[in-house]
Amino acid sequence: MSRIALPPLRRALLVGALALVCGVGMLVALQRRLMFFPQVAAEAEVTRLAADLGATAWRPGGELHGWRFPRPGAAGRLLAFHGNAGMAVERAYMAQAFGADFEVTVVEYPGFGARPGEPGEGAFFAAAEAAFDALRAENPTRPITVLGESIGSGSACHLAQVRAEALAGLILVTPFDRLAGPAGHHFPWLPVSLILRDRFENDRALSDFRGRVAFVLAGRDTVVPPQFGQALHDTYRGPKRLWVDAGADHNELPWDRRAPLWAEIAAFLRGP
Repeated sequence: MSRIALPPLRRALLVGALALVCGVGMLVALQRRLMFFPQVAAEAEVTRLAADLGATAWRPGGELHGWRFPRPGAAGRLLAFHGNAGMAVERAYMAQAFGADFEVTVVEYPGFGARPGEPGEGAFFAAAEAAFDALRAENPTRPITVLGESIGSGSACHLAQVRAEALAGLILVTPFDRLAGPAGHHFPWLPVSLILRDRFENDRALSDFRGRVAFVLAGRDTVVPPQFGQALHDTYRGPKRLWVDAGADHNELPWDRRAPLWAEIAAFLRGP
């Protein structure tokens, strides 16, 4: 039986379509490797680094949840969720930025640093809830503010959705409204909204929250372009304030206690 020969143009289109399908399928399977960039290290190594940075391991229930930067006399507590690279102990700059306003605890994500597990939206949200509940249990009357940096804005906004009654306020640094926005910006040729597994829909998470939210954007952000954080700010219906560092890229914000930005944010969150 003879094979039917396809016209050259149809054959080329078929080959191209098959290549595209295979490419999209590969990206679906590997997208978490393209999204998350954890630094993994043995706990002994991370503990030595923590000691140099003035951090102590935070182990509610005996399990490593993150790292605490003690601040004697601080009235409030800040529970922080870092960006999608490195590991939590490297975020000592978060504690430095807020001076005496907060005792800072930076949560480690599953699959990052010395914490076992696999990165992903569900794992991040479960870790966020466990961390918030453990911190609240230490002192139920002491306020907790939540900070989310970049991908960490997803965990912060999730807590605003599921722990709103106990959350004193939010600080969102280089956030986005939905992850599909910046993902589509970087991969415009892909049907991102259809294939994205970890969606981090922050606008939906904040839809019923009415606490104070501070938004911090980098005007030249090449990772999360500022229009996506601006969109989240614009749709939020509670008390809010926006800070934009016009000349900064994603990792160039001035995390320094001498920068007036952080003191202004702390004052805004305390209210009038």
